[in-house]
Amino acid sequence: DFGGEMPDFGGGSGGGSGGSGGNVQNQNTQNIASGTPEESETGFDGTTYSQAVEKMGESATAIYLMLGTNYTPDTDADHYIRVVDCLLEHCPNATVHLQKIPVCGNEAVDVSGVNDALEEVLAHYPRQGVARVMLIDTFTFIGLSQGYDGVHLNADGMDAWYTAIMAHRINNQLPE
Repeated sequence: DFGGEMPDFGGGSGGGSGGSGGNVQNQNTQNIASGTPEESETGFDGTTYSQAVEKMGESATAIYLMLGTNYTPDTDADHYIRVVDCLLEHCPNATVHLQKIPVCGNEAVDVSGVNDALEEVLAHYPRQGVARVMLIDTFTFIGLSQGYDGVHLNADGMDAWYTAIMAHRINNQLPE
């Protein structure tokens, strides 16, 4: 319980201008914050993590969240559970859709630790009686040729990602 306060999630000192930690999106899949979930960190539009969660509040029905490794020393399940708990608390009508980090391109970045931690997060919530946390396996719709450094998506990868998330949001299923 955070008592209505946004927690300090820790993280690094990197700016929020380039895939640094996670993307928080509202039900219209409009990017409203990127970066490590710290009060002092801002996203592309200057929104902090706390402000993004407050903007979404009760109006959010679906949150698609991809947590990354840039500037984030805590890539374990406990850290991610704190992030998801905050979203569940402040967005009571939303389902949180965690997304595995895709392996694409030359596989220069090892994302297995993050993806394994996300599996642990997913297993945590049913034990707590929570059914509003899902895990999307991005490997099903993002291919090896859709990245440029092993983890960051190129234009084709971004198109595939956006198309898949929109299809999931509209039809509640991912494209094959």
